[in-house]
Amino acid sequence: MGKFKIITGTIVMCLFLLAFTGNLLAASPITLDGQFDDWEGQACMNDRAYDSNPSGDILKFYWATNDDDSNLYFMIERRGWGDENDPVPTVYRLNLDLSDNGIYHNGNDRYLLIQYHPFLDGLVAIDLYKGNGKYMKSYSGNWGESTPGGGRKCEFSVSMDDLHMFPAQSIRMYVESYHIINDRCPDSGDIQWSPIPIMPLWALISIFVVALLTGTYFIRKRMKA
Repeated sequence: MGKFKIITGTIVMCLFLLAFTGNLLAASPITLDGQFDDWEGQACMNDRAYDSNPSGDILKFYWATNDDDSNLYFMIERRGWGDENDPVPTVYRLNLDLSDNGIYHNGNDRYLLIQYHPFLDGLVAIDLYKGNGKYMKSYSGNWGESTPGGGRKCEFSVSMDDLHMFPAQSIRMYVESYHIINDRCPDSGDIQWSPIPIMPLWALISIFVVALLTGTYFIRKRMKA
């Protein structure tokens, strides 16, 4: 009976490992290239449609980290003009509460102003500020869909070093658009996140195998006692 429990437990752990690693394999590393297939399977929040004008209407907000990478990655999708390609630029503000206390305007908090210009070959221009409004730095790239490509999605990243934060630090965040009618995701409250760069798959498998063997050893030892 004891051996049967050990075998059953081993099978359950292996099935859990396969399911867990399968989910990891489903999510690709994020590359800032104006292509968005790599966001499939990443964490995201949907926002209801038609609560803003089309060019400012946020539909989805994604966030992610990569293996051995200290950057935080984000992607915003807007509704746009239906079947027509949206040429209208918009401005997003990503608010980051690094103190995780629900207050966003302290000097140790941060926010990003994101200018998305689909008609300029998907140009995304970022300005990083402290929560109290003090400017820190700027950077840009062609990280959005161009107007012929749809003009609805843009992606960007910011390094933990620039934010002055460390991996696994618990933060809160929300994103908003500045347009004729502003939009917000989520509509109220915020998203809590502890960004941890993903460990290599071999390391995760090694941890599970070691834990499985250790657990089996102590179970067998207890049965012999």
